[in-house]
Amino acid sequence: RIYTQNIDGLESSSGVPDSKIVHCHGSLQNSTCQTCNHKCPTPSFTGEVPLCPVPTSPLVVGPRTSSRVKKKQKLTCEGILKPDITFFGEPLQSVVSKTIGKDRLKSDLITVVGTSLKVEPFSKIVNCFEGKKVLVN
Repeated sequence: RIYTQNIDGLESSSGVPDSKIVHCHGSLQNSTCQTCNHKCPTPSFTGEVPLCPVPTSPLVVGPRTSSRVKKKQKLTCEGILKPDITFFGEPLQSVVSKTIGKDRLKSDLITVVGTSLKVEPFSKIVNCFEGKKVLVN
């Protein structure tokens, strides 16, 4: 299995099956609404804060004056969409500890590639495994 702190999805793009990847710091591929918890693909960056597109109640139209609507409700949730990544100071996602619990005694060799192991708590993951360790940086 690959434990990665990359959030760009490079491992998936290179052909590694998602079932073999543990995104320790999450992934930019999906976002979650901070209001209604709706999950969706992360929208392209436009410079604006992305808002949740989930429909809410149907349009409520009040009495009309001329052809103008006096009162209407918002059509979508409009909560802020946060990328499904771990920001500085946030704990790692629960899937990380669950997967480590399954893998830690099964491993013969841990290969650590391309990290200085300076960022915590990711740097502590290596010590959770029983097998021999090789660091390639």
